Amino acid sequence: MINQYFTDKDFTHVCLPVGTATTFAGLVDSNEIETKIMGFGVLKNFNDIEKRFAELKVGPSKKYFFMGDYHFGGYAKKTYELITFMNKFYKAFSIPTDFVYTGKMMFGVLDLIKKNYFPAGSKILCIHTGGLQGNLSLPPGTLNF
Repeated sequence: MINQYFTDKDFTHVCLPVGTATTFAGLVDSNEIETKIMGFGVLKNFNDIEKRFAELKVGPSKKYFFMGDYHFGGYAKKTYELITFMNKFYKAFSIPTDFVYTGKMMFGVLDLIKKNYFPAGSKILCIHTGGLQGNLSLPPGTLNF
């Protein structure tokens, strides 16, 4: 049960980027408490999450939240806005992100915070799923980390 790792922290939300949906499915299926599991899709036109969950045998009564509006054009796509965000995020928090997965999720989480999506007092856990090696494909000097 994955909740054993964050139950005592009283997180209200656990957020993660979603590519194939396997990690997201595992978290959703193992969630046995009231923590809201939120996936941020990195694929354009990612509209088959229910089918993927059925194939991955996620319990049909399991609740989750899927955010499909923060893909920045699709898998491994990037925009000036995303790269600028990643640089500002690193400057503010000293946490490197990538443009394939975690940068998109963090952009989405902070955007939703600005829009008051999360209730006051929410405790949000964001899972950095890696992918930093993709940043090596960017021209030198694009990122400030």
